[in-house]
Amino acid sequence: MLKYTICETATKAEGKDIIDYGICVYVDDNLVDGILHVSSNKKFVMKLVKMFNRGGLSLIHFKSVVEDFISRVG
Repeated sequence: MLKYTICETATKAEGKDIIDYGICVYVDDNLVDGILHVSSNKKFVMKLVKMFNRGGLSLIHFKSVVEDFISRVG
């Protein structure tokens, strides 16, 4: 079963901790794909994850759909 989840990445920049959120994709509990650093806005990324899971987004379209949403927000 395909499942999208939020994943968190912490980095340091100029001595400060920066947290970004991405989307990881699992099939039967195995990580198969993902995009790190989608946004620093956790609510935005959670909204995408919920929408992808509810709508049954195909893995084939995953990256292009994320790019489309990022370009609309940015």
